[in-house]
Amino acid sequence: MAFSNVQFEPNLCSDPNIQIAYPITETEWKLEKNVLREFECPVCVNYANPPIMMCLNSHIICIDCWKKCQVCPTCRAPKTFTRAFVMEKLHSLINFPCKWEGCSYLGTGIKTNMHEMLCNFFPVRCPLGDCHSCSWAGNMGTIMGHLTSSHNRNFIHANHVVLKSKLFAISRKKDYTVIFKYKGSLFKFYWNFNLAIDSKVRFGMIAIGNGNPIVMFSYSLMFAKRFPISNDCRKLRIMKTQVKKNPADCSVIDRSLPGNSRRPIFYNFEINYDDLLAFCERSLDLKYQVSIEYSHLTNVWS
Repeated sequence: MAFSNVQFEPNLCSDPNIQIAYPITETEWKLEKNVLREFECPVCVNYANPPIMMCLNSHIICIDCWKKCQVCPTCRAPKTFTRAFVMEKLHSLINFPCKWEGCSYLGTGIKTNMHEMLCNFFPVRCPLGDCHSCSWAGNMGTIMGHLTSSHNRNFIHANHVVLKSKLFAISRKKDYTVIFKYKGSLFKFYWNFNLAIDSKVRFGMIAIGNGNPIVMFSYSLMFAKRFPISNDCRKLRIMKTQVKKNPADCSVIDRSLPGNSRRPIFYNFEINYDDLLAFCERSLDLKYQVSIEYSHLTNVWS
């Protein structure tokens, strides 16, 4: 039998450079494309992933759009909590293309979902755009080059560093953003305060990209009067939390920003400004240590 098409699906369990070929006939290829169209959400036009919801007349809708709609967008039938279990089973049997522009990946069900999280074609804007007035836009495959060439002073290739905020003790307003690279992943660390609004100094860190489904990271902040830490160091404060994959997952929300043009910024910690003054040196500078480490590995196959 002659095969007119050969599909390739990377084996994500082992070497990512290894591809497994799945030859199929022309008839099978056309059938699969026709089935694939049935997974299109009528609202966002993306392919629906489990859990896939449906109305009383069996029209499907993706879970994200289902949360926003009050009636079926196809037939206007009332919203239900019914799932399309047959479609969910088919989801693991047919091939889905990567949704990011420029990528040619094709894989089944959950493997395509995982690939899209790690895909180098995932679109991103400059993570330092707000504070450096940078309008660069690209993808995860090109962002490293942009950060190196345009923001090298705010791009740290380490997971453990001591930073210094100059004249912190006499400042009324400050903000700082820096990008860390660790184990091939990028992290945006940021903090700010404005004493004209309140006395809170807020700190946050998020992962840049679409979220690694396998590896989790945590980060810690350490404040001390001097580094390296000595045994007689009386002033010491350590805070630790998981790095968030989405800003909305952070625990502290700053909604005090003036005007409606900027969205709320999300943080992990907030500390009173006066509490941090205790860690300032005679030079009025504040030193603090930022550390990123593996938190744990998730079992994506369970």
